[in-house]
Amino acid sequence: RCSFGKSFGDDVSKKEERACLRCKIYLCKDSFSNSQWKGGQKRMRTCKPCVREEKPKSRKQIVGEMENDANLVNANPESGSENQMKPKAGEKMDTKKEKQQSFETDTAVIKRKLTERVNILPQNRERKSFQFQWESSPVSQKDENNMAARVVVKGRYGLITDKEKDNLSNYIQNTSTAMSVAQAISLRSVLLQQKAMFRHVHIQRNSKTP
Repeated sequence: RCSFGKSFGDDVSKKEERACLRCKIYLCKDSFSNSQWKGGQKRMRTCKPCVREEKPKSRKQIVGEMENDANLVNANPESGSENQMKPKAGEKMDTKKEKQQSFETDTAVIKRKLTERVNILPQNRERKSFQFQWESSPVSQKDENNMAARVVVKGRYGLITDKEKDNLSNYIQNTSTAMSVAQAISLRSVLLQQKAMFRHVHIQRNSKTP
């Protein structure tokens, strides 16, 4: 229990309460820090509220107070709103409305803009068009499976050798497959990548974290 309002001349127990030399009030232990409470009689005891008042303000507190003062000065007293701020110089308050109005809402205009190509060439140049023709050689799923069983060998993950390439070329010439040597080598690379990725995921799932 603190004896608030008692001065130095009042009869109080010095063991339970001690005086603050700044506010001249006897206060209990909770009102002082440990170092202030344990100090001797000659020590300048100061209570926690007095310490907070004497403590210099931080830069953040000073900036916050300045902003609050500026808000009060810029408030409009006629509208009755204390938090209403005046727009700064060069600041546009209707930018959001202008952006919303700039969007097109007509479906015909939107479709036309989507189909138009952006012309990034200079004005003195004309756009050129090129035409390419090539023969497509589709491969059936059956031929792909047969070639996969041929090129992918269990336990063989390295680069294909010249001997293996010659054997593959002879196999393609002697059979009625529609795949070429380059397509077969590309198929082998893709299948090996899939196997490596599947193995990596399988190891991750079976691994035990400590």
